[in-house]
Amino acid sequence: MAGDVQSLHVTQSVEYIGGTSSQEVAVCAVTTASGVYFEFRIPRQGFTAQLAQTEAAQYAAQVEALLTEPYVLGVQWTQKANTAGYLLDTGVITVTSNSGFSTLSYETPWGEVNVQAQQTKINELNTILNQTEKVA
Repeated sequence: MAGDVQSLHVTQSVEYIGGTSSQEVAVCAVTTASGVYFEFRIPRQGFTAQLAQTEAAQYAAQVEALLTEPYVLGVQWTQKANTAGYLLDTGVITVTSNSGFSTLSYETPWGEVNVQAQQTKINELNTILNQTEKVA
């Protein structure tokens, strides 16, 4: 495993895929070097240990890179159900002001938890926090 992955554990489960259909999946539970926990699923039919390790390393590298951004205080993985009953993986990113006295958090799809997709939003929230502190 790559240096960004602290641990990877795989368990078996079943995932709802719509209507009355489901599929067997391998649930890959990962903890990054910074202690961020997240999960992803691979259909059992296509699962290999190498695939799990590769995907874990890719996701972990994106999380760890995001944590090195100057205004990112934290990243958290979570799930929520949509109106159709599907569980969606999401990330909660916490942004701080320059002083560190103020923070804001927002949700984004887990597949977009990376520096390229989030840089603009992070900078916007940092600016809002800094402006709010100047007013107060």
